[in-house]
Amino acid sequence: MQTPCNPVADTECNLAAGQACDFGLSAAFECWTPPPANTADICATCSTKITLCKDGSTCLPADGSGTVSKCVRFCCTDADCGGDPGSCAKDPNFDPKVGLCATFVGGGGAGGGGPYVSPRCTGIPASPPSNGACSVP
Repeated sequence: MQTPCNPVADTECNLAAGQACDFGLSAAFECWTPPPANTADICATCSTKITLCKDGSTCLPADGSGTVSKCVRFCCTDADCGGDPGSCAKDPNFDPKVGLCATFVGGGGAGGGGPYVSPRCTGIPASPPSNGACSVP
């Protein structure tokens, strides 16, 4: 069984061992141990088979075709994403309390791909001001 964790302000995972808190198989957040390596920074290209994101972020499709994925920071409030209104986007398909520093882009329709995210890459504080108050393991 994986260790439950807070994806915004993780204190449960063993970061020294390369663990990262991310979506779990049961839809709860869990500590994941490499491989693959949890070394990609926010907005870096990531892959579920080669390189996953550092703790505090997750790897999501970043284009309509689903061929490019990027690391996106978890958040509780807009302050965790730099403070711009709406910068901590909540998606009902994920945990309703935990958001992502991104804009969700629709998809589908004639010639369109699936839904994806446009990650926020600048202005994000190193430590989330919310201290992860929205998610308690």
